[in-house]
Amino acid sequence: MEKSHSEENSAREEKTSAPERELAESQPQPDGWVSGKVLAILIVSYVLLIILGGVIFHFIETSPEQETVVASTQRISTFLNNNTCVTAEELKLLIEEVINAYELGITASNNTESHDSNWDFVSSIFFATTIVTTIGYGNISPATPGGRVFTVFFALVGIPLFLVTSGQLGMRMASLFGKISNKLLKKVKTEKWKSILSLVLVFTIGFLLFSLLPAIIFTYAEGWNYNVAVYYTFITLTTIGFGDYYPEFANGRSGESAEGIFYRLFVNLWVIFGLVWMASTLSAISDAVSNVVPKKKNNVAVNKEKASPEDDEFKRESTDL
Repeated sequence: MEKSHSEENSAREEKTSAPERELAESQPQPDGWVSGKVLAILIVSYVLLIILGGVIFHFIETSPEQETVVASTQRISTFLNNNTCVTAEELKLLIEEVINAYELGITASNNTESHDSNWDFVSSIFFATTIVTTIGYGNISPATPGGRVFTVFFALVGIPLFLVTSGQLGMRMASLFGKISNKLLKKVKTEKWKSILSLVLVFTIGFLLFSLLPAIIFTYAEGWNYNVAVYYTFITLTTIGFGDYYPEFANGRSGESAEGIFYRLFVNLWVIFGLVWMASTLSAISDAVSNVVPKKKNNVAVNKEKASPEDDEFKRESTDL
């Protein structure tokens, strides 16, 4: 008798737990949710890509780095041999002072009058732009406690505001580019090819307007070769911001001259609208890739169709409770 009673309880628990499991499995999932298998493939692909990139950078950059180390060591030895009045310790201290000044954005010189301030009005505005856009070149940074504290609070307010503003500008820019691509691609009938060609066209127009053409200006203003200028535009607009190249208006032109002020204002506007275009383009590319990745289907409707009378009774009992 006791055995029969326990079997009935066990059967009742199994009958109750089955609908509970189905209800848990039938909960709706966010749009774009991929299966665990696809997620694992994406993670492995990401890790392999990072490892591959690291290996390639290792083989490309290691040899030039060693050559630079050898060359600089030889120059220091030659300098000490030709200037016996200077000790190795004195030279080391001088080099450290020069490096410390460079890290603060100052090119060390024996003529203080030749130094253009990194914190004049226009340069400070450009620095504020690099904060809210999260570029962060690293060539200059606040050297005072007050400046560092203000940077934190300024970023907390400026970055969200820039994201909202750039998002709105991005939608309008995408709309404008969409109208242009629709006019140019109106003879393309296949929707799939039209989407692909539209993405290529938007990228090409934007790359011309925000990379290739501005690179000509940077070549003139900074004294870079064109290859470096194009590289700089990409590193900046993707907010990678290594800091190996940054605008400083070289070639002896004063940053406070009318030409220098106009140049820095141009760079500010280029950064803002270039970032909007780059963010829109990368988002479109990400969406295109995401559409290729198989999504996990939401099977709530399927479960509802397969629901048994016992499941409906369980749901009503749960609601009453």
